[in-house]
Amino acid sequence: MKKIIAMLLVLTMALSLAACAKKDAKPADTTPADTTPAAVEIANALELLENTYNSYANPENRPFTMGGSGDTMSFEGPGAVAATDTDTIMYQLLVPADQAANVADCASMLHAMNANSLTVGAFKVTGDMSAFITALKDAVLGNQWMCGFPEKLVIATVGDYAVMCFGKAGVEDPSFNLVADFVTALTTAYPTATVAVEEAIG
Repeated sequence: MKKIIAMLLVLTMALSLAACAKKDAKPADTTPADTTPAAVEIANALELLENTYNSYANPENRPFTMGGSGDTMSFEGPGAVAATDTDTIMYQLLVPADQAANVADCASMLHAMNANSLTVGAFKVTGDMSAFITALKDAVLGNQWMCGFPEKLVIATVGDYAVMCFGKAGVEDPSFNLVADFVTALTTAYPTATVAVEEAIG
């Protein structure tokens, strides 16, 4: 009888210890990590293009570019374009006249030898972003080109900025893909950048 009572006591103690062990064990944290991208803070269109220009993997492979207009003209890299400079916005960067008023801030970067090899425009859009992108896409694809055709158009969004890039994309020369190089630099500088348009020209 004593043996049975002793065995029952041992069994009870073992069960209580097991219960305590389970009680003390903390469950694994299954809360998913926050993957929401941080809000994009961009001071102006020129900063956006300068950050992109400085994000080329190999600076020696950056194309020889210039940008801006008037007093803000830069002969190395991007330059600012005044929002009131509708001639540059419309005729150099191909923004349709009915959308030019929706550009609150602008910067440009163009290949110094041939703008059709690479033209980039960054626009802070105050109106409907989707309508702006559609109108800009239609204007670029319907443009009458001189001095050689660009091969590809890409339009991306970064926050409330639209970034348009057209130029050589390795069709004639696989080693000369200026559009892809720019888009890679853009997404390196701004990982939240989203490509809205990517179409061949011509």
